Amino acid sequence: MSAAAASEIEHVVDFSCKPAPGYVVESLWLPSAWSLTPLLEARLRASAEIYRGFPPFNAAIGRWLDDHQALPLPSQEPIVFAAVSVIGYTAAWAFPNVSVEPGRFRGLHGSKTVPFLHGHVGVLEDLPACRRVAIPLRDGGHVLLTKLTTAARLQPCMDAPLEPRSPANGARVTFPEVELKQGWQLASLLETLGIRSIFDGSRAPFPGLGRNVAASDIGQSVLMRLDQFGVEVKATTVTDFVLYGGGRTPHNVIFDSPFAVRILDANGNDVADAVVTDIQ
Repeated sequence: MSAAAASEIEHVVDFSCKPAPGYVVESLWLPSAWSLTPLLEARLRASAEIYRGFPPFNAAIGRWLDDHQALPLPSQEPIVFAAVSVIGYTAAWAFPNVSVEPGRFRGLHGSKTVPFLHGHVGVLEDLPACRRVAIPLRDGGHVLLTKLTTAARLQPCMDAPLEPRSPANGARVTFPEVELKQGWQLASLLETLGIRSIFDGSRAPFPGLGRNVAASDIGQSVLMRLDQFGVEVKATTVTDFVLYGGGRTPHNVIFDSPFAVRILDANGNDVADAVVTDIQ
């Protein structure tokens, strides 16, 4: 990624690029004829799996996602050149003696009886931005919870470092089971926020991948679950690249006259041949 594109992203999301943790798996999917410099390919292989073949790659990426027990592709557009990343994080509660009982959750658009988790041991933190609870996970991580109020400043609340532990601020915490599942295309949102360079081939946002290569869209599927056993987070993100500044499918081909067909299996074996002269 170019320095200008990286700077634009860091300015908008206040997040700098750094090595991915172990629960993130990445891959790059390239047309067979597409070449990378040896240095760039070595750098990419240090953090990502590289696959070459004949696009579209939708089926191959789907199998790759299945192998990693990941969420499915967020888009069914033909993929000819893409970067795919998968998050698969699970962790048990540090104090697993949790009971599940029904309770009433008073939501923004109405109330509903749902399963609540009782008996969590956490730490109550009074921060300048909010009052927050930190619940420890067995792997050393934490789940942070804060109530949405007019007084709470959400971003600084969640960004604040954990406070030192003290018996005086221990707490028993009750909250509902949660399962959030969402999928979206991010290009228009990111451009609205000011991230535009990566979608503009004339700015050469990815000089190592090729001249005028730019992102066409970024699709994402996300799952977050909090239940009596612990937490689970899954995400699949597909950055679809445009080659030479063109669209995903620059050609439109219609077979509305006699044509020939050959069907090949995954190993390239000829399964069947036919000539279609008329449609019965």
